[in-house]
Order: sequence, then C-alpha cells, then structure tokens
Amino acid sequence: MVGNAVINITKLIYSFTFISFYPKLIKAYKNYYKQTSNIMKDNKLFIFDFDGTLADTKYLLEKGAVDYSKENNMPMPDINAIAVGYSNPDNHDFGWGLVGDDQRYHMDKMFISITDKIVDGTYLPALFDYTKEMLRELHSRQHDIALCTAREKDACISTLRNHEILDMFKSFRTRDDVTKRNIKPKPHPDLLLEIIDEMKYNKEDVFMIGDTAVDIQIARNSGVKSIAVDWGYHNEERLRQENPDYYIRNFRELIGLIK
Repeated sequence: MVGNAVINITKLIYSFTFISFYPKLIKAYKNYYKQTSNIMKDNKLFIFDFDGTLADTKYLLEKGAVDYSKENNMPMPDINAIAVGYSNPDNHDFGWGLVGDDQRYHMDKMFISITDKIVDGTYLPALFDYTKEMLRELHSRQHDIALCTAREKDACISTLRNHEILDMFKSFRTRDDVTKRNIKPKPHPDLLLEIIDEMKYNKEDVFMIGDTAVDIQIARNSGVKSIAVDWGYHNEERLRQENPDYYIRNFRELIGLIK
C-alpha cells in the first residue's frame, strides 16, 4: 500500500507539474514556429498595393472625381493633384476650394462612390501587364501574397474575383481597417505589421510592392524591403526620392528578382 501511495503521489506531482508547464511549452513552440517556419521553407511574403500597382484605376479616379464634383455642384477638380495626392490629401489642394477636414471628407465620399461603382460592376479596373503571370509564378513557388491598400475591401475583392486571382491572396488590410478599426493608415506601419504577424513571417522575408511614396514609406517604417513600380500614380523621380530597395518597370522584372 505504501508503494502504491508513493506511485500515486508521484503521478499527482507529475500532473501538476505538466499542467503548470504546458502553457509555457505551447507558447515556446509558437514562438519557435513563427521564427523558423518560413526560413526553413525559404518562403517570402509579397504584400501588394492595389490602386496603380495591381489595378489600373487612374482613369477611374479621374472619372470618379469629375462625376462626384458634378453630382455635388463643386468646381471641377485638379485631376493631377488628385492622382498624385489622393493617398495624402492633407498635403495637396484638389481644386475644390476646400481645406483640411472638408477636403478629406469629400475625398472619402468620392472614394466610396468609386468603390460602389466597382462593386456593382459599373467600373471594372483592368490589371496591369503581366499581373496574372507574376502572381501565378509567386503562387507556384509557394510564396505568400497579401494586399495592403487604401481602397475599400469590397472593391478589391470584386476586382480580384472578376480577374480570377482572388484565391491567391492570403491576407488583406484595406481602408476598412482604417475607418472601422481605427488602424492608422499608410505610411504608418500598423497595417503592414498586422499582416506580417498574421502570416508569421520575419521582416527580412517580406517585400512591400507599390506605386506611391507612401508605399515605400510604410515599408521603411515597418522594417521590410520595398519594391517600387513605375507605372502607377507617382513618377520615377518621386519614387526615387524615397530610396526603394528595388525599382521595376514591369512585373516580369519582379519574377526575375525571385529566381
């Protein structure tokens, strides 16, 4: 009986020890997995902007700005100022005769109007050359793909689905996260850092691809590599001022970078 009692006490002590240690074990395993899983597989995470990077929305922005101005009895906008400064409206004059919060309010309303027309099929943004081929190449090599954009999620989902590439995107951070969750927008790093944490990548294995200065800035602020594209809203001179890690002139060059 004494022997059985000793065995039972030993089992009890072991059980308590295991129960108390188990959460620490799980936490240590999760941290190890996060640090090593993608290094071991040599995977990379490619995070794309939407407007001007994947989707050719410049003509929609111009049309949307004109239509919105007419519908609201406002002066015709400065299209060039909107194309250059839509992602940073506080530092640009869009020609509406408005400043500060008033200009941002109408910019937000205009964006929502364009989004609604994308979602209902009135507008269908085209993809830039080699976009599908590039995404399929990344996907075939088992790299992960995500989206970080100032565009509303519904418009992105609708466009990606219409072009039959939605299933390749693993994570999304959009304007909805800014307006509904109060996450700070680009160039603050919060949106990008959330994706990196969700996808369990180390920063050295992450690339941010975009067409504007704020895309390069959010990459730098997040501690990841940046790839600037020259076919979007900001020209080469403006993008070079931000010192991107890479500069490409078409998506075939991006495929070349990963081979």
